[in-house]
Amino acid sequence: VGANGSNDSIGSSTPQEITLDQLQHFQDRFDRDDSGIVAQNAASDHSVYGLTKSRRAVQQVQNAGHVFNIHCQRPLLPAQDQRNSGRCWMFATLNLL
Repeated sequence: VGANGSNDSIGSSTPQEITLDQLQHFQDRFDRDDSGIVAQNAASDHSVYGLTKSRRAVQQVQNAGHVFNIHCQRPLLPAQDQRNSGRCWMFATLNLL
């Protein structure tokens, strides 16, 4: 039992086992907390990136009027035979950068 009367072993210098009763206690506490259930369901169905994205930051960008709606048309050029020049590898590498 910790200093505050709980069964937490935080701050304890000796390792302790987690008992089945403690696990059941944690599960019961989790099941009673609706926000934990919502978070668990969200994490089960969505990507971590989507869950950790700051909605406030997204709204600030949207409200600031930052809308990218310009589409640049590039002319379609015919493919070139580059033979053994190595140019294709240089362009491919630069495209990754």
